[in-house]
Amino acid sequence: MSERETLETARGLLRDELTAALLPELRRLGFEGPSRIDGRTNVCEFSRRVGDVRHVLTLQLEKRGLPRFV
Repeated sequence: MSERETLETARGLLRDELTAALLPELRRLGFEGPSRIDGRTNVCEFSRRVGDVRHVLTLQLEKRGLPRFV
């Protein structure tokens, strides 16, 4: 398997795991946003309203698929 194929597989596995583990928890906490974290975008935004306040959580995937928290 080439380095590129390995990286693409790792990115896909990361997106699948985030979709399976993180999204249900965000939904439980009242956030709305995409139903899947997929490869078409590097940024996913989730939000919820609490009274007069809007909470926004932005998940950004680094171009090369590495996890990074900003």
